[in-house]
Amino acid sequence: MAVQRKSNLVDSGNPNSMRRPETDRRLLEVAATSFVVLFCVVGMALLDASAVEGLAKGQRPA
Repeated sequence: MAVQRKSNLVDSGNPNSMRRPETDRRLLEVAATSFVVLFCVVGMALLDASAVEGLAKGQRPA
């Protein structure tokens, strides 16, 4: 009769294994970086739209 211990739950072959803290930190860094990049892209698009809107009719942005 084999006894399974709780340490087997962290086995990489176990689909129900808990993630290691390094993996969680990497996922957090990826999510934070993605958010910052998206925030910058949206900000630049809004700034460009407001600059074009502020021009008089017939003028083109430089």
